[in-house]
Amino acid sequence: MAEEPTLRTHGPDPLTRQTFGRRSLLRAGAIGIAGAAAPALLGFGDSTEAARRRRATATTTTPPPIGSLLRVAAPGFVGSGIESQPFDSDAMLPMSGLVTEHLVAVDSSFRLVPQLATAWQSNDIGTIWSFTVRPGVIFHNGSPVTAEAVATSIRTALAAGQGGQLGGLVAPDGVRALRPNIVRFTLAVPFGLFPYIVSSDNPASAIINKRASAKAGEWLGGTGPFVALRPDSGTPESGPLRMRRNAKYWRPLRAPLRYQSGQLSGFATDEEGASLFTSGSVDVVTRVSNRALALYGEGTLHIVNSTKSTAHFQIHMRTDDGDFADRRVRQALQLAMDRVALATAVRGGPSDVANDTPLASFLPFVGQVGARPQNLPAAKQLMRDAKRRSGFTTQIASSTAPEAVALAGALAASAAKIGIILEPTPSETYLADTWLNSDIGITEFSHRATPGALVAATLGSDGPWNAPHLRDANLDALIRTLTVSRDTTVIKGASQALSEQLGTSVPILVPFFMRRVWVARKQGNVPLQVSPHGQITFV
Repeated sequence: MAEEPTLRTHGPDPLTRQTFGRRSLLRAGAIGIAGAAAPALLGFGDSTEAARRRRATATTTTPPPIGSLLRVAAPGFVGSGIESQPFDSDAMLPMSGLVTEHLVAVDSSFRLVPQLATAWQSNDIGTIWSFTVRPGVIFHNGSPVTAEAVATSIRTALAAGQGGQLGGLVAPDGVRALRPNIVRFTLAVPFGLFPYIVSSDNPASAIINKRASAKAGEWLGGTGPFVALRPDSGTPESGPLRMRRNAKYWRPLRAPLRYQSGQLSGFATDEEGASLFTSGSVDVVTRVSNRALALYGEGTLHIVNSTKSTAHFQIHMRTDDGDFADRRVRQALQLAMDRVALATAVRGGPSDVANDTPLASFLPFVGQVGARPQNLPAAKQLMRDAKRRSGFTTQIASSTAPEAVALAGALAASAAKIGIILEPTPSETYLADTWLNSDIGITEFSHRATPGALVAATLGSDGPWNAPHLRDANLDALIRTLTVSRDTTVIKGASQALSEQLGTSVPILVPFFMRRVWVARKQGNVPLQVSPHGQITFV
């Protein structure tokens, strides 16, 4: 997906006066792979013929002994060209957890746990946050991790406009070291769940000491269990990034890290990833789509581990004009949906049923609201009540991403049962041309453990991405509470009330949350976890 200009809101509520880049809220490309990222394929080309040749010779490759070299492949990674990538690039995701770390980590239950910070606190209104930096941690280049080093890392990303979810919340000069071990963030607006924004949930907030001179052969000063090595002269950018074990890694692991070295490679298509794995060229593949599992063949996988995420499609409907202006028509389409069929058509396997909001019930601060099941008789009655017994025909807009096209087709099949004929009109310029002006459309959003900013941007009255053209003062108040409050009980109540209201007014439909990340592993790997962003963490 091409990068679009930054969007800004100018509403009266300071919560919505945030700057959002489309990279920060939307996925960077179809099926989780950055469209602009060059493939990094262990020295192979990215053609279909190259993939066929590797599959044909898979049995001739002898893997190295387990325990000596950890070989990881991730979609969209650019290998040795990583130094030229933006902080918030999809290509940086696999580095987090292997080479770089954050002030805070998010565990498999989406709860905050200390990482490079041992504690954090805020002022009464959530505009000033202070983090205590863990003592005794050193960067790979030998420099100590101090509050000033942390502040410099974050300021560098922000100054380059590459802070990810930090963008709009804090300016570069709002990040300062108060004392050698205290770094302070002064926010532009109150944000009650700010620690998530400097956590592993925001890969762009990784703490990197790039300005300090590295030791000979070392590169990109992180703090993780592996040290990135500078490429040898003449190494192509698409070549694998080489790593060595960090003998001075600060965090005790449940099992000793047996690997002495590692390499991180990329692939551009599911076929390439499967070929690398089945040929014995890599030991771990992150972000394997459910649809791609058949490519790996029987008996090749030791574990396939899916991870919950809040990645989802929003099906928006204009509430101010057009065929969906009548709430009863929107409710009818909601009751016509077969959520399982939609998820199966798009993902080819299990997803987590959603309740037509971006607020996933598995998040620790979100109240429980059940999704409305399919009810065709009730949906047809709503169409009659709205004087649309005969139905109507309209276009449904989307990008050309395969998953968006599949969802449009599956939704059209459900809608046809109540007389609504949806004609899919996928476009490569959907985000630039038709997204915010279409009567009904499908937009894909990336995972985030703090969806409040996304809700404000897409459903707030002054939200820059308010495709439903919704204006609702009560909803705005709930969004503000959801974003500003630091009390998780209050946040949970606001999220539940917001979900219930959206489930009734139906400006959007969110049929399911995508289990965005899959990990393939071979027998003998040490225990590891993967985040919804594709970051590997050793346990």
